[in-house]
This record gives sequence, structure tokens and C-alpha cells, in this order.
Amino acid sequence: MASSSWSSVTNSPGSTGSSYDVFLSFRGEDTRHNFTDHLYERLMKAGIFTFRDEEDIKRGEGVKPEIEKAIKESRASVVVLSENYATSTWCLDELTLILKLRRESNHLVLPVFYKVEPCDVGKQNKTFAVEVKASSRWTDENVNLWKNALTEVCVISGEVLSSSTPEAECLKKIVHTIYEKLDCKKFHLPNNLSGMAARYKDVSSIINDPNVNFVAICGMGGSGKTTLAKYIYNKNWNSSENMSFLEEVGGRCKGYDDLLQLQEKLLNEILGGKNRKIPSVSQGTCKIEEVLQTKKAFIVLDDIVDQSQLVTLLGSGVINAQIKIIVTTRVLFTEELFRCSPWRCQKYEMRLLNDDESLELLYHHALGSKLPTLPATGFKDLAVEAVHYCEGNPLALEVLGSSLSLDNSIQFWESTLSSLRKDSHDKIQHVLIGSYNSLRLQVNRELFLHIACFFVGKDKDYVEKILEPDFSAISGIQILCSRCLLSVSSDNKLMMHRLLQEMGKHIVRSEEKIPGKRTRVWLSSDSYNILSNKKGSETVEGLALDMIMLRDENFPVRSWNLTTDAFQKMDELKLLNLNSVYLEGSYENVSGNLRWLCWLRCHLRTIPINLSMEKLVAIDLSYSNLEVFDPPMVLQSLKILNLKDSHKLSEIRNLSRIPRLETLVLWNCHELVHVGETIGGLKSLSLVNMTGCESLWREHTNTVVGQEASTSGGGVEKGPTFSFPRSLHRLFLKDCNLECTESFPLSFSAEKSLQYLNLGNSLFEFLPCYDHLKNLRVLDLSFCARLKCLLCLPSTLAELYVYYCNSLEKITFQSQRFTLQEFGYEGCISLSEIEGFIKLVPLGKLEENDLGHLKWVKEYQNHEVCLVGDDELTIGRSSCVQMLYEFGIMSTSLPDIKGLNLKHDYLSEFASCSFDVPLDPKNRRLKGLDVTLKYTMSSDDDWVWFCKISTTNGVDLIYNPKVFGKPDSGKIGIWSSYWPIGNALHTGDTIYVSVAVISGLRVHECGVSLVYVDDKGVEETLANNMIGGDLTGFQLSTGAYYLCRRDFLQLMEFGRLIPDWFRILFGNTINVIEVRGWRKTGQPKQMNPSFTELKTIRCIIHGPELEDIYRIPAMSKASSVDKPLEATSSMLVETMKYDTSSKLKDVTLEEENLITAANLMLMAVNSNKKITNKTRKILVDLNTSLTSMAKINVPEDEHMEEDKDLSDIKEWIYSTQEKIMIRERDESMIWDSYPAVAKEYLKTVNEARIISESLESLNWTEDDNALLSKVNAILETSMGRLQEEFRHILLRNRQDIEPGHLSYRSSEDDSLDDISSLSFGDDSIDDSIQQDSISRGAEFSIMDMVNPMVITDLKEIATCMFDSNYGEACCQVFISVQKDALDEYLFFLEIEKVSIEDFIRLEWVSLNSKIKKWTKAIKIFVRVYLASEKLLCEQIFEQGESVSSICFTESSKASMLHLLNFAKAVVIGPHQPEILLRILEMYEVISDLMPDIENLYSDENGFYIRSECHDVLTRVGDCVMAMYIKFEKKVGAHSSNTAFPGGGIHPLTRYVMNYTITLTNYSDSLNLVLKEYRAGDNQTSSSSPHTSPGHENDSVSESSSSSPMALHFRSFMSILERNLEEKSKLYKDEALGHLFMMNNINYMAEKVKTSDLRNVIGDDWFRKQNSNVRRYVMGYERATWSPVLYLFQEDSLPIPLYGSSNSTLRSVLRERLQAFYSAFEDIYKNQTGWSIPNSQLREELGNSISIKVSQAYRTFVGRFASTFGEKYNEYTSDDLENWILDLFGGTPKSLQSFHKKLHKSFDNSKDVRCRQREKWVQRMSGFVGFQFWREAERSLKVRRVHDPARSRTQGISWSWRVQGAAGEVGRRHRIWRVKKDVHDSGLWVMDTAHPKLQYL
Repeated sequence: MASSSWSSVTNSPGSTGSSYDVFLSFRGEDTRHNFTDHLYERLMKAGIFTFRDEEDIKRGEGVKPEIEKAIKESRASVVVLSENYATSTWCLDELTLILKLRRESNHLVLPVFYKVEPCDVGKQNKTFAVEVKASSRWTDENVNLWKNALTEVCVISGEVLSSSTPEAECLKKIVHTIYEKLDCKKFHLPNNLSGMAARYKDVSSIINDPNVNFVAICGMGGSGKTTLAKYIYNKNWNSSENMSFLEEVGGRCKGYDDLLQLQEKLLNEILGGKNRKIPSVSQGTCKIEEVLQTKKAFIVLDDIVDQSQLVTLLGSGVINAQIKIIVTTRVLFTEELFRCSPWRCQKYEMRLLNDDESLELLYHHALGSKLPTLPATGFKDLAVEAVHYCEGNPLALEVLGSSLSLDNSIQFWESTLSSLRKDSHDKIQHVLIGSYNSLRLQVNRELFLHIACFFVGKDKDYVEKILEPDFSAISGIQILCSRCLLSVSSDNKLMMHRLLQEMGKHIVRSEEKIPGKRTRVWLSSDSYNILSNKKGSETVEGLALDMIMLRDENFPVRSWNLTTDAFQKMDELKLLNLNSVYLEGSYENVSGNLRWLCWLRCHLRTIPINLSMEKLVAIDLSYSNLEVFDPPMVLQSLKILNLKDSHKLSEIRNLSRIPRLETLVLWNCHELVHVGETIGGLKSLSLVNMTGCESLWREHTNTVVGQEASTSGGGVEKGPTFSFPRSLHRLFLKDCNLECTESFPLSFSAEKSLQYLNLGNSLFEFLPCYDHLKNLRVLDLSFCARLKCLLCLPSTLAELYVYYCNSLEKITFQSQRFTLQEFGYEGCISLSEIEGFIKLVPLGKLEENDLGHLKWVKEYQNHEVCLVGDDELTIGRSSCVQMLYEFGIMSTSLPDIKGLNLKHDYLSEFASCSFDVPLDPKNRRLKGLDVTLKYTMSSDDDWVWFCKISTTNGVDLIYNPKVFGKPDSGKIGIWSSYWPIGNALHTGDTIYVSVAVISGLRVHECGVSLVYVDDKGVEETLANNMIGGDLTGFQLSTGAYYLCRRDFLQLMEFGRLIPDWFRILFGNTINVIEVRGWRKTGQPKQMNPSFTELKTIRCIIHGPELEDIYRIPAMSKASSVDKPLEATSSMLVETMKYDTSSKLKDVTLEEENLITAANLMLMAVNSNKKITNKTRKILVDLNTSLTSMAKINVPEDEHMEEDKDLSDIKEWIYSTQEKIMIRERDESMIWDSYPAVAKEYLKTVNEARIISESLESLNWTEDDNALLSKVNAILETSMGRLQEEFRHILLRNRQDIEPGHLSYRSSEDDSLDDISSLSFGDDSIDDSIQQDSISRGAEFSIMDMVNPMVITDLKEIATCMFDSNYGEACCQVFISVQKDALDEYLFFLEIEKVSIEDFIRLEWVSLNSKIKKWTKAIKIFVRVYLASEKLLCEQIFEQGESVSSICFTESSKASMLHLLNFAKAVVIGPHQPEILLRILEMYEVISDLMPDIENLYSDENGFYIRSECHDVLTRVGDCVMAMYIKFEKKVGAHSSNTAFPGGGIHPLTRYVMNYTITLTNYSDSLNLVLKEYRAGDNQTSSSSPHTSPGHENDSVSESSSSSPMALHFRSFMSILERNLEEKSKLYKDEALGHLFMMNNINYMAEKVKTSDLRNVIGDDWFRKQNSNVRRYVMGYERATWSPVLYLFQEDSLPIPLYGSSNSTLRSVLRERLQAFYSAFEDIYKNQTGWSIPNSQLREELGNSISIKVSQAYRTFVGRFASTFGEKYNEYTSDDLENWILDLFGGTPKSLQSFHKKLHKSFDNSKDVRCRQREKWVQRMSGFVGFQFWREAERSLKVRRVHDPARSRTQGISWSWRVQGAAGEVGRRHRIWRVKKDVHDSGLWVMDTAHPKLQYL
């Protein structure tokens, strides 16, 4: 919902449960009459309720209790620590209590050190020295407490007031601190938060969980997430000392500065208001992360969109367990937000309002009351309709309720709801669109629109198959669900909230005004117009047309037959949904891209040969006239074929042409007799539905599925051999009258993958064993009336349905256990045994031996008793006495039989009894207990009771019998049971027997008897008849057995069971969650997967008939005849239509339809005794209309007597005159009084007009002309009055200046950018201009210029005045009033009248502000105000288009010209190039508005306005072109005298590139302007892109973009590049010039690469600039490093290498080495100050230099080190590499203290050599381990090679080479050369830094 505003900062103490805001603690003699008095006054003036002692302590009362109470009831304390404060025990006690409250609660303490030093207070120096004294108060204990308090208060942040500190300033700070700290920051929330308390209760239980840090509240837009978060915040604001609420995080995280602001706000609020500045976002995240580890806080983050926002604001570390964080989000799958984090989060999915809560909220906003007294009948129905429209969305209810509050009349409510059916409210759209915009991929957005328009309510799997190829629907649907845009119901349907669906359709509508140019057309009326007028386009992707719907809606259909050439232009059509559409022509015109063809009631008999079907995924031809289905081609993509209810279909051929078919639906194809033999070879076919295809199984020659008959010559069989594919998973053969025969044994031995099998309504008596069907999950045998038993059902079966199998007696299972998840058995009146479940047998079918010791009940077998408990089992069953076997317990129910003598060992008149097990004198073994109850029952339907038996040795049984007897009202019933638990009972055990009655039962007697074993044979017989088995599934956590097969918790949730039932039964020993979802098998647990949920079977029919679902529990005998009744009704309607049309041939078509409808209505009314309010209202409206028609058809002259004489006319005139003059004398306005008065006045005026017209048409004598003059005078008077009334109504009912959906005044208007202040050296144009561009495509809706309730009044007045020939006067009044209104709207839009002279003198800031306001204002003015004004004219003036057009044009002309004159003034003035963007905005806005203006001023009256608009558009375009050329010239002419420091990116480059990127936002407008400019100026000029000097166009290929903007931009870039080349020449160092060009060209290329500019300029330009960058890199390397590397080249030596003396060669080599060191140090010193801002470019260049320099250096040193001496080797190659990486950082450095080689001299001694080797080994081990070398040797195929050239006396050097191609080792590995001693081994290292291994 919309965000609520903050409440007032200062809260009264009473509102927070405190008596005071602040308690003042001070020493009276020091500060009472000065500082404290001033502080108290300041605090009270600030609204801070403050306590000080002389104000609140009454005389004569004890001071101490009052002070304590005041401190405890204050929210804060200010402690004024003055010189003598510590000398008062009273003050010290106050301080001690204050600090105690601070530690225990959130009591705020602010110390003020008044002219004392804080250190003296803390160390107890001077007057604060507290010592023990000889006094009752100055004891050791008290002194220690006071010292601790003084020490503690010293460290609390406070104020220090010295003698030099201004007291006023200190007082101001104190008041401000208290004011800020006491701000509870509660939100203002409305009082009518329907349902909020219930939702808060749900969330608070999660918040209070100590194991949860995060609570994620998720839900769709407008569902109340933010409001709930604010409600929670308000409830918990004082639960933590630090509270923070960040609103609309998702919308405020768009920029870097936004993130910083959010971080600072969060950090400061967590820290208790400390103002901390954060330098960067990453540092802010770290600081917050640190604070969250220690602080206690309550944080709310509203509207989180993705995980990155959470990480940015909270980090990803561990947070304090005492922190609670509420997150609101539209992401349903909150795991996405909290993945890879240690946070403990729990999700709460926002529940939408139920109907009662919705009505309450709607009534509050519409009628101002939660329980209103409705003003008239019919409001309740309209309110319910409104609630259904909103579907529980609080925002929608609030907005709709506010709209309905404007007028509490039924007509207004009906009109408002009718408008919502066409389009939804824009305020609702604004909130809901956020979820849609959060979809990052366009393909997901398109998927959402497809589903919203065509697939809501369709099967999810079905839709996925259709849309997966184009929209990745499988993942896309999951993403839509995660964003709360879509949901999947329990029966796998795609569900979408109605408002979200309307939003999707609104988005599609906004694509184009013309439906034929939209991507999706779902309205049948639009589709019909497109097809009938052949107005389709290539943009249409989906189209739906239902001709039946059009007929029902009385849509004017010109022809019921359409032609296929209407599809000719729809090349992109992929989804086609038709119903009862008759197409003529060739089908080659239909798009070949079709994915889905749903053509219900198709008239074709065969599939057209020329219909392109290659890409079809699903075909639905339900209810078609097809006779033969034969695919004309191979359909590789087709997966679903639905031919349901094709009653003429007899044959299906060539199914092999559909190799990937997965679903085949032939439901109710009654005439189908042949299916092609190739069906058995379809390897992907998983579902076949042949329900109702009885002709396939009748006696006929075996032609089905191609298998030859076994009899010779082609015999006749019943049920042919049928070969289904082995891939089959689901098979429907219901209503096929199947029998189990030799030819078709129903064994399905080949179809072992079957999971679902439906053989309902068949004729077999037995079925074969299905133990081979290991995958079978669901078996439906409903309505198999002859079926007698089901034996050995597979253990994998999860669901079994045997409804109304009235011959079925027994069911057994392969596992001998009952494991079904769902079991439907209603109507099985003969069912007596279900293995592992129950056994219910009439006593008449049992022998005495079967009953054991209960054989006495056998004599009562002929009595009757009504069984209740399980309706599925008892309804329709015999009422004779029956025995129930369940859980090993035997029980039976009896009526209260006279003479029945029940003897009990223990008897109680209450519902419980207890006893100890006695010692049996006969020493018999205890077998069990008999428990008997006598009870009565109420008339309630929910009889819930349990029999409980528990013992002191651990037996605990709680039993709810499946069925039991229901005695007649007031009669006694008897329930007798036997519990075989003797083995668990021992002598001395105490047994407790009780009956826990939850509802509907009253126990009168409870008796218990002990049953002993008399005969072993009897025991065995009983055991064999008992049903027991494994009961672990019914055992609770306490060890008790809950022997029940019902989920009673469900009854409680439905309100049919008291909430305390569970506590009555179990006490507080177990959690109620344990019995939630209790099943027939006991505790809910993971079982076999099932196809059904909530006891619902879906006959999986893909297509529009998804409502073909039957709910098993609701089935009854009545439900089985529903369809025949519907068929009968349908036939009756068709018969009536035929009879009516045949009898009324002479009647017109309209009358025929009317008569037919009337006959049907009459029949319906006669057959329905109960009529709803909605139906009654329609009938009343019909009666009213018929009555009005009757009155209209009466001739007018019959209302008046034709022979009325002149005297009667005179009397009539005088009467009319009197009525007019009475109103004339009354100064009050007529239309301000009652409506009846105004209607009467109009009636009188019309009568006067009629009299005048009548008198003028007659021939009167001159004497009677006075009568006519009198009438005309009356008429003229009344017209004058109507003019005033007309003006008054317009003025009084003018709507608010600002429409509800606009928010024109915003902070944006106050934060004006100053583009003129940006020079070419400022790159901040990114933020200053780009973010300020106007939003394109914004939607505006028409508003009501006047109150809609008075439109009728205005229209009636205008009609009356026009009828009286006073129309011109009426128009003048309207034009005058509305002209002022439009001027007022312009004033609201802040468009002032400014002369051109004043305009030219405007400063840029003012001009910029005015242009921004103008661009917004003209769009609002044209699309809202002018459109609304024209609509108002059309509504009022119905006398013709010319009248309304004149009124509209004249009233709006002045305002429109005012706006256009502004644009003219802008383009006249002198401009700098920087204003180009603003002028482009103006051009774009005017161009965008031209169609609207053309439409508004479409006739000749508006010609002048239209021409002015075109003229202004041309002028603005010329101005754009002129400024663009000027800008190009200014860039080319930009010059500077000094080189840019460091060779970095020049500000000119940044400015130009950012500016150019911004221009791409106006590409359409700029292209249009440049195109017109080029067309109008064919002469060459220096600014033309074709003649510009340079080298831009030479390399532009023909494939590059050739738009005008592209050509100009490339020219523009060439100008900039040449300018940069000139600037590079200013550098004295050639290398720096190359570096400068490299930086700037690379910046240009990167800017183009990462923006839309690349699409404009083209890839050729981009590739060329990359080549230029490489060229400048080479130039830099050549200028800098070539001279340096030349020093190492052999040919550069002044003496020959061989033949020279060692001393000479040594000297030369040393000089070269020193020259290299000197040159390198100079380069390092200079080029560390140079800059390469691009880190990637800097790294690549550094690596390139490093490789070349270090390789040359290493080679030189390695070759000549022995010659010039190792001590001259100052650097290692590693040092050089590291220092090269320091280059181009922008900060000059020096090598004054460089790292030299570890050893400057080499000692030949063995000890030195060993130490050196150890150091090298340690250094090497720090980078890479020996394991690396083992891996290198193994994976890189390294081999060791002896190098004799490197042999020395002290050892042998080994080198390693890589065989083959070596892999990357890693760029940063530093691997060192180590000499390998012959006496030491294992040192394998590598002598290179190159990424690939060369030597080792």
C-alpha cells in the first residue's frame, strides 16, 4: 500500500505510557534560579513535558517517593552536575536511580557539566570527593554506590558548560538533543486497518522467535506489506534503543549517492542519532557490518528488490542475535535474497483480505463507516461486486472506495464499476507495475503478458509446453511466481490476481491505440473487427475470437463468415484461440509460426492440406465437426492433440506423423471406431483419454489398432486386442462399458509405466492382479456397479476411488497393510472389509464363534440402529446392528433395549471411572477390557468424542471409532467395545477409563469389565478376526496412541469445533501441530507421490475446458444426473428457438430476438422459485423500460385535449409565468436546491417553449399577438436565468486543479541543474543531464473537469437553451467560464506570461527551470486538460459535432497559443550549445503531442491551432539543428596552451562523450531533424559529415549504420579526435603524447561500447578505435623503452664481445648496466606520475612492458654476471617487475631506497653457499610448494635435461623443458632459479616469470 507519512516528532507522554518526557536532576542552591530555570523554560516551550521538584511535589508529602515515581515515569533525565551536586545525598540517590533505569531500559540520560570538569566528576576530585562520614546516609555501601554512579555518568556523552561557553548556545543544543533522542519515529497509520491485528499476531510470533533474525514479508504490490511493517514498527518502537526504518529501498537504490544516503541514515539511526559520514558505499557496508555485530537494533527495510541491496545495506557477516530485521519484498521465493548468508530468516506471505475484511475497508472509504446503514437497496450487491473485483487487495479497495465516496447513489456506483471493467485505476497500476518492471529479462515480461491475455486458468504444464520454445516458460513461470505476479493453484492451474491481469492488458493496450497493431488481441469484439476488416498487422502474436460470446453480448456482427485472407499480414501470429468461427478460403494465409491452435466448434470435416502446422505444439479442436483426423504432414513439434467431444469423428489415421505426441484426448468421441495402428509406436505418448469412446469396444470386425483377429477370415469380437504404447503414464477409459474378456483382459501387462488408470463406469465383476504395475499411483473404479472385490492391490498405490461400487464387498492389498493417502468409497453400501483399515459386518453374517465373549449381542441382530461418524461408510448402508473391527478393537452400537442386563465390574454415572486391577482368584490370564457407554446425542452434525484408557504402567490409548450408533432424540444409545490389551495389564495397575466429549454427546453411564481367558481356542479365533497390525503411525511423541482416522483440527479451523478441544483431550502434554493433517493412516508423512491434492482428481484435459474437474468428496447420487439435466435444458432451449423462428417469419430480426429472449426468461422465472437480488433488479429495470416504451408509443396529442379553447391556453400561460417569476424573485440558485425543483423549473421552461412554438404556428389576430409576446418575454427571462444557473454550476462544480493521478509539484522542481555552469572540463553531465531527461511514454488519463454528477444538469440546460434558439448565449457562457478554468490550470502548471524581451534576458537557471516546467506542463495540458475539456464539450453539447468543436476550440485557443508562444520565445533567444538537450526535449514533446493535437483540433475550427503547432515544431527543429552545428564547431575550436597533466583523460573528452551519449536518448527526434536538414540543404559545407576532413568516413563500411545521426556522430568523433591530436602535440615528451592519445581514444571506445551509442555509430568505428589504441601503445613503448632495451643488445657494444680483454669488456658491461639503472630510475621517477585511469589498460600495458624488460634484463645479467661481477647487479628481475607495476599511478615516486639483491658479493665457501641455498629455498617455498612441481611434472610433461654448458666444479646445473603445449601457470607466480648441488637433491624451481613454463 502507499507509504504513510511520519507522525509528529514530539509525542505527548501519555501516548507512550509515561507521565513526563524529561526529569531534571540538579542542585537547587547552584542552578535553580539561573541555568536550570532557563533550561526548564526552553524544554517546555519546545513541547517537552518536564518534571522539576517544586512543580510536582506537594507540600506535606514525602519527597523521596514522589521523586522516585517521577524518575521512573519519565522517558529521559537531564542531570545538571554543578559544583555542589555531590554534597547532596538527595542528588546522589537521584543519579543512582537514573543510571539504574538506563541500564535496565531505554531511559535516556544526558549529563550537563555545569562549570565543572568531567574528569573531576569521574575521579571524584574537589567537591565531588565522596567520603564516608559519621552519618546514617554516608555509609560505606551508599558511598560506593555513589562513586560508581559518578564514574558511570562521566563517560556518558553530554554537554560541558564552562564559564566561557555561551549559555544560550548550550541550552539550544540540550533541547535539540532531547528533541531528537525522544523522537519515537512512529508512523501515522489510519484507524481503519482491517485485518491488520490478525496479521500482526502471525508475524509477532515469528519476530519473538530467538532463533530468527530476519522476517521477510512478501506479497504482491498493494497487498499491505509496507503498512504491516509500519504497524509492527509502531508496536515495537520502544523495544530497542535503536530503531531504523528505510522506506522504498528498491526505488531509492538507483544511484551511487542514493545508496550512500541510505547507508548513512541506517548507520546513524543504529548508532542512536550520531551523525556519521560515509566516504564510500563499500566502506559504509563494512561500518554497518561491524555495528550490527555489537548493537541491539530493530530495523525495517522496505521494498527490497534483490540480494545486492541487502548486502550493500547490511553486509554479509554474522549479526547480533538481539537484532531483529523486517524486510518487505515482492520476491516470493525469499531464498534468493538470503542465499550464501549466515542469517536466520523466516518468510511470512502476506494474506490478502477476506470478504468480510474487504467489505469493512470498502465501506470505510466509500461510506465512512465500517458497518454502514446502506442508503438504498442494491448497495450490498454492488459492494460485493467491488470486493470481488479487488480480490482482497487493500490498495485497490482503498482507491475504489475513495472513488465511490464521491456520490452515494446506485447509478454512480454502477457507472464506476462499469468503467473498471474497461480499464483499471492508474493509482493501482502505479503500484502493481513495480513487480513487472523488476523483471530484468524482456522474455519474462513478454511471457507475463501472454499469460495475462490468454492463459490465466490454464494448466501450468500445458502452458509450459506451448510457450517454452519462445519464452523459456519453465523457468519464466517460476520467476513470475517469485515476483508475486503469478501463482499455481493446488490443481496446477496458472492463477493471476485480477488486478495484475488488468495491468498486463493495460500494458498491451498502451502499445497502440489501434487493436490491430498491438501484439495481443484478447477481446472478441476487437478480434472480430480486425478479421472482418482485414486490419491485422505483422505485430500481432496472439488473437482470441469467441463468436458465441459476441452473440450473447448482442455485438453487431455484420457477417458470421470470415475469410482466411484476414490472416495474411499476421506473419508473427503464434497463438490463435477461436470459438465457433467459420472461416472460408485458403489456409495458406495463416501464419506458419503458430504454436497453439485452439479452435472450438471448428466446422471443418478434415484438416486442410495447405494449413502450415510445422511449429504447432498444441492443437485443440474440441466440439469440432471433424469426421477424419489425418495430419497432412509430419508434425515434429506437436505434443498435445485434443479432439474432445468431436461427436462425428470416426477415424484417426497416420499418428506416426506426430512422433513426439505426448497427450491425446478423445473424450466423448462417441462415433470413433478406428484408431491407426501406429499409436502403439509413439514413444513419447504418456496420456490417453478415451473417456466415453464406447464405440471402440462394441462388437464389430476387428479394425482397431491394426492387429489381425485370431479367428480365420476376420472374426467378430467384443473388445478388440488393443495395443497402447509402453510409454503410457495416464490412461482414461471411463464410460467405455468395458468388460474383462479374453481379447481384452484389462491386465495392461505391457504398459508397466502406468501411474494413473481410470476404468470408471465399467461392466466387469473382477479385475486381474495389478502387482506388476509397480508405478501405479492412482486407480479410479467409480460407478463400477458389478465390481465385487479388489484383491492384492499394489503396495505403491497412493489413491483409490471406488465411489458407488455398490456390489463391492472386500479390498485387500499386496502388502497386507493400508497405506493409501486418499481413499474414496462413498456409496459402497456392501463394502464390509478393507484390509488394514476397518471391517464393518452385520451381526447376521457373523457366527457366535466370531464374536467370542461378545456372542451375547448375537440375539439383538435384528434390531436397528442409525450409524453415523463416517458418512461415506454409513449413508445408504443397512440399519441393522453391525460389528466394527478397528485398531484391534471390537465395538458395536445398540438401541436402549428393554430387558438388556449389562453387568459391569466397575460402573460410574459419570464419563469416567478408575480402578486397580485385582488378583484373579481363579488365576486366569487377563485378556482385555470391555467398555460400555450409555449416552444421548444432540441434533448437531458434528459429534466428536474419544474413549481413553490409560494405566499407571504406561498404557495410553485414545480411540475415536469410525462409526457408532445415533439414538433417536431423547433416547439412550449403547456403545459396547472390547479392547484386547490384557498383555499390557498387571495386577495392581491402576486403570483410568474416560470419555472425552468435544461436542454433540452426553454420557450418562460408563461401565468397565475385565475379560479373562477361559479357553485357548476362543482366544485364537478372536485373534484371527481382529484387525490390528503396526500402529506406530498413530503414536504421538508422548508415547500415547491416538487411534483416529480424521483430521479434527480442520473442523476447528472451519469453526465447527471449539478451539479448546485439543487441550480437553491431551492437556498441555503435546503440541497441536502433531495432529495437524491427520490421515486415515495416522500421522502425515512422506508417502508415495500422488497426482491429486485436496481429494481432487483432474481429468487432465488441456485447453479451455479446464473446468472439467469433479470433486470426489462432493459426489452424490444427485451429482451423477447433473449433466443429463443440463443436456435436457440445452435441448429445450434449442427447440424453443426453432419453434419461435418458424412461427414468426413475418417478424423483424430484432423483434424475433426480443421474443425469444422473453420466452426463455419467462420459462426461467416460472421454474425458479427463488430469485437473487441481482436477478430481481434486472427484472425491475426491464419493467421500467417496458413501461417507458408504452408511454412513448402513446400519441402526444392524446395527453391534451385537442379542443382546448383559448381561455385554457391563457390560463396555462399565466400559470407558467407565475412559476417562472417565483424562481426569478428567489435569489438562491435553483440547482443548489433539491433536484426535483430544478426538474420542475426545466419542465416549466419547456412548456413555455412549446406554447410559444404552438402559438407561432397558428393564425392569430392582431389582438391576440400580445399573448405571444408575453410568452416570448417569459421565455427570455427564463433563458437569462438558465444562463446564470449554467455559469454557476460550471464554477461551483469545477474539479480540483490537480488531478488525483498527477503529482506535478515535486522536489525535482526545486533542484534545478545548471548546465551552463558545466564547462568542457566537467564530466558531471552524467548526473546533471541524463537523469533529468523527461520520462517518455508516461500515461495520462482524462479527468473530470466538473463533477460528473452535474453533467446531466448541464446537458439538460444546454438542450433547453438550444431548443429555445438561445444556443449561442449558452456557448458564450461555457467558453467564458472554461477559458478562465484553463488559464487557471496553466497557472497551476506554473506557466507564466513572459514577453520575448524579458525571455531573452533570462539567466540560464531561470530559463532551464521554465523549459523543464513547460515540457511537463504541455503534456499534461494537452493529454489531460484539453482532452478532458473536449470530452466535457461533447458530453454537454449533443446538438452536433460543430457546436462542441466550436466551444472547445474557442475556450482552449488562448491557453494553447500561450504555450506555443513560449516555445517561439525559446528558439528566438541566443543559446549556448549546452541548451541543446532542453530544446530536443521540447521538440520531442511537441512531436509526440502532434497526433493528440491533430485529434483534438481535427475539423476546420481547429485549423489555426494545428498550423501554429506545425510552425512551432518546424522552428524548434531548426533551432536544434543550428545549435548542433554550433556545438560541433565549438568542440573543434576548443584549444588550450598547456598540456593536460599526467596524460590522463581530457575533460573535453569526458564532456563530449557523455553529452553525445545523452543525445542518443533523443535518437528518433534527432534523426528526424538531421534528415530534414540534409534534405533541405544539399550543398556541401564544412560541417557536413560527408565532407569533413579527416579519416572517419574512409573506414566506414556499407554495413555500418547510415542514419543521419550516425553520420553526424562519426563526423563529430573525428572532430574530437583531431582536436585531441593537436593537444597531444603540446607534450614535450613524445611518449607522454602517445599515452595521452591512448587514454582518450580508449575512453571514447569504452563509452561507445557500454552505451547505446555503439548501435548508432556501428562496430566498424569501434574496431578502428581499438586499433588506434594499439597503435598509440606501440608508439609509447617505442619512445620510452626501445632506447633502454638497446643497451642490452650485443650489437650496441662499442667493442667486440669476443677477442677483447676481460678488463675492457668488464668495464663496458658495467657502464651499460649502470646506464640501464640510471635510465630505469628516470623513467620510474617520471612515469609514476603519469596516469592511465583505466585499470585494465594499465595492467595490460604494465604486463607487456614487464615481460620485455625483465626478459632482456634477465638474459643480460645471466650471460654476463660472471664477467662484470655480481656485486654490480643491483636489481633482481623481480624488483623491476614490481616497480614497473607502479607506473601510471598518477603519483610521482622515486627509487631513493630501492631493494637491492640479497647478497652483493658471492662467497665461494661451502658454508656461505649452504646458507645462501637455504635462503633461496625459503623464499621459493613462500611462493610455490614442492607439490606444485610434482603436479607440473605429471600434468605438464616436464622432463629434466642435463646442460653440460652450465656445469661447474661446485655442482651441476639442471634445466627443465616442457614437452608439448604447457598450460597457464598463473600471471603472478614468482619462481626462482636455484643451483642444484650434486650432494643435495630435491630443489626443483623454475627460472622464468613467463606464464608458460620454459625452463625449470
